[in-house]
Order: sequence, then C-alpha cells, then structure tokens
Amino acid sequence: MNNERKKAEHLSQELLSYFFEQEADQISAKVHFEPEGTHVSVSGELQKEPKNLDVFMEKIQVERDPNLEDYYEGLSCLHHEEDYSLLGLMSDWAKVDYAYPKLTIQLFRKK
Repeated sequence: MNNERKKAEHLSQELLSYFFEQEADQISAKVHFEPEGTHVSVSGELQKEPKNLDVFMEKIQVERDPNLEDYYEGLSCLHHEEDYSLLGLMSDWAKVDYAYPKLTIQLFRKK
C-alpha cells in the first residue's frame, strides 16, 4: 500500500472512531483518490446531539503540518477518546455539517 493510501486509511479510521463514540447509526464512509489529493467523508445518523462538536471542529481545523506527519501517523494507533487533533494535522481542510439527525464530516488531504 502506498503512503497516501495508508494516510487515508488512518484518517478514515479516526473519523469512524468519532462516529462510534457518538453512537451513530447507519454510518457510511467514502474515500476518493484524485490527482490533486484525497477526499474522506463519513456520515451517520445520531440519536442525540453530538458531544463537544465545537471542540471537535476546532481540533480538526488546525493547520496541517507535513514536517510532523510521519511522527503523528505513528501515534494514530495510540488514539485517546475525544482527542482528534491528528485529523487536523494530517488534512488540509475539514468541513462539518450537522442537521439533526445527520452528521457529515469531510476531510481533504493534498498530495
């Protein structure tokens, strides 16, 4: 597996973890590999409003740091509940849409 696919796998795993922690139903994930980069999108239906969505959004919208990516990628398997800052450090932009009951989170990572 090439390096970009491995990083897309980590991003999607972290997003899926967030949805499982929110006890989402009908979770779906999409990953699109394009010449300019990778799109990762996860959506699901929640029975109640997501916990700390504003904090989560802040963490995933930090600036990407390519110099630390390999280090952070190694840490992704050490994920602690409610710590999603690795998503922001490994992606170039994030978008969160929430309209009860559906939550959709999209990430994009440039090559």
